[in-house]
Amino acid sequence: MDIQFSDEYVDMFRIARGLTVHAHGLLHPTHLEWTVDGRLLASEFGRGRIVDVTEGGSYRDAPPFAFGLRHPAGLVTRYQGNQIIVADTGQGKIFDITTGGSIDDCPVVASGVPGPYGLALYQGDLYSTFSDHRQNGLLNVEILRNTGCVEDATTIAGFPNGLREMPYFLSPTQEQGECGSWTALGVGDQFLYLHAGLGAVYNVKGFARYSVDVPIICRGLNKPLGMLVHPKTGYLFVVERGGGTVKVVPKSQFATDMRYVPPIAAGFREPSCLRFSADGQTMFVCDVGACCIWRVDIS
Repeated sequence: MDIQFSDEYVDMFRIARGLTVHAHGLLHPTHLEWTVDGRLLASEFGRGRIVDVTEGGSYRDAPPFAFGLRHPAGLVTRYQGNQIIVADTGQGKIFDITTGGSIDDCPVVASGVPGPYGLALYQGDLYSTFSDHRQNGLLNVEILRNTGCVEDATTIAGFPNGLREMPYFLSPTQEQGECGSWTALGVGDQFLYLHAGLGAVYNVKGFARYSVDVPIICRGLNKPLGMLVHPKTGYLFVVERGGGTVKVVPKSQFATDMRYVPPIAAGFREPSCLRFSADGQTMFVCDVGACCIWRVDIS
C-alpha cells in the first residue's frame, strides 16, 4: 500500500528520540491532563487517586491531589474555565475535583454512567464515553445532569463491545458497565471517537448510532487507547496499547490503514494516553503496564 507523507511528517520521525522515565511508582496510570496553571495531573486507575506529576520522580508515597476514587480514568481540566473533572469508571460517576482532597467532599457532576472512561469537551459541552453489557458510545454529560437519564443523554450508541482492556472488575456484579476503554476528542468541527476493539478512529459528528456510514479517520490500529492532536503540526497522534507504540496519522481525505504506518515512538509496555508540552517538543505517555509515565523528546 502506497502512503504519501509530507516533509513535515517525515521530519517528525527523524527527530523523535528515546524514552526516559518521567514519573514512576504509580499503579496503572491511565490518563494525563494539563491544568490551566501548568500542572500535569495523572489518574491512577489502580490506586484510586489523582496525582500531580509535573516534577517527575517517584510517586509511590507522594501525597495525592485527589483521593478516594475507585478507578479514575479520563480527565478534563478546562471545563467552564478551569474546573477539573474526572470520570470514575468504578463508581459510574463523574466528579468535580477542582479543589482536590477527598472525593467525599467533591461535587458529583453526573452519576449512573455505565463504565465511563474517556472525557471530552466538544463545542462547549462535556461528553463521556460509556460501555455497558450490550454496547458502547458517547453521552452528553450536560443533558445527563439535567435529566438524570442516560438514554436522553446518549449522543451516539450501538458500537459493539470488545474485550475489556482493564484488569479490574468494576463492581462485584458489574452493574456499572464493562469499561471498554474508549476515548473521544473534539477537533475543530470533528468529533472523534476511538474504538479499542475495532482498532479505528471515527468522526461521529451528526450520527446517533454506529453504522458502516460513520466516517473512518484511520483503521488497522492495535488496541488503541488514547489520541491527541499535536499543538504545532496539527497531526493526530494515537497510542496503541497492543503494539506498545505511538503512531501519527497521515493527513488524508481517505481512511488510513495504520498497519502500514511506522511508529514515531516504540518500546512501551502498555501505553494508554499521551500529552504534549505547550511548545509541542515533549511528549508524555502513560504506561499502564510499566506503571510509569514516559517522556519522549520529539524536537
